[in-house]
Amino acid sequence: MFGQETFITRALYYYSNAIRKVMYRTNAVESIHTSFRKVTKTRAFPNENALLEVLYLRIKEQYKMGRWPYPKLGNGYKPTPSP
Repeated sequence: MFGQETFITRALYYYSNAIRKVMYRTNAVESIHTSFRKVTKTRAFPNENALLEVLYLRIKEQYKMGRWPYPKLGNGYKPTPSP
């Protein structure tokens, strides 16, 4: 019943720590990309600041929900309010 899933799960543990870190980071990047696509897919933005504001707020929302444990906000970026 769990043969194939167990085999795949066990296979992941045979990789070295360095390779597992790359795999986890790749999954995190794909997660961010998917999240960004969800909020930008059907919208039109009047300028670049409007887009950056939406993406910033999405990161902040996901970070608060605990979805991404390690993107640190605080590079000094504050979105400029759209007119």
